[in-house]
Amino acid sequence: MKKLISFLCVLVLVASLVGCGSRQTKEQASSMSSTDKKVVQMWVMPNSMEPVKDIEAVLAPFKKANPDIEVVITSVDWGSAWTKITTAATSGDTPDIVQLGSTWVGAISAMGALTDLKDKIDEVGGASTFVEPAWVSSGIEGSNTVTAIPWFVDTRALFYRTDVFRQIGIKPEDVKDWNSFASSLQKIKEAELEIEGVRVYPLGIAGKNDWNVIHNIAPWIWAAGGDFLSKDRKSAAINSDVAVDGMLFYVKLVKKGYIPDEALELNTAQV
Repeated sequence: MKKLISFLCVLVLVASLVGCGSRQTKEQASSMSSTDKKVVQMWVMPNSMEPVKDIEAVLAPFKKANPDIEVVITSVDWGSAWTKITTAATSGDTPDIVQLGSTWVGAISAMGALTDLKDKIDEVGGASTFVEPAWVSSGIEGSNTVTAIPWFVDTRALFYRTDVFRQIGIKPEDVKDWNSFASSLQKIKEAELEIEGVRVYPLGIAGKNDWNVIHNIAPWIWAAGGDFLSKDRKSAAINSDVAVDGMLFYVKLVKKGYIPDEALELNTAQV
């Protein structure tokens, strides 16, 4: 079982929701008439400690070049983002630009809520400006439309405590595949370490209440050689032997006592 440990999550920025261009509140209309500015509503997730401030810094050159456009940025928590965005998509009370997780693009696109941006790709530098895998989640697969422009790639990494590794005699290079990963976790469990009166568990992973459940388990499915859909994309592959192997390995991390039970009731931020 020499499967490498790798985690990758792609996020995309999509613009814009269908019908957004004509949407404006009375307050915005009044503001536009008095300042002659166009107001653009932009929703982003907390990608940093100060998401609104940081996005404003990124947009500074755009604002300078377009003084007639005001961008109103709203930070939307990942925990409530799906409900907020789908409600907006169905009600028509939408932002002009919204950040979506890559796994959400297909569903929101299927709701008819996103503009086809295929003809706008050259305006943002062309397809080659972005890493090729990022385009996989740029719309409904096979639809020949682009409803999302890639924004950034977010890697998922394993962090480890150097003090725990030193005490137990584990080297970072020892954790290179599934077998060595599991054996290292077992060593930490058997050591029964306590630091400042707190028991050290081998692994911390969020459970069922996490909004990233599918993202947490997907790398194990892919690393095992499985996938969610068949190669022709016409049937489910989540029940294939290799996909099940990946899921069972992930589940065994819990069953073997590597993860504290209370973590299974928490989300990513809490863990």
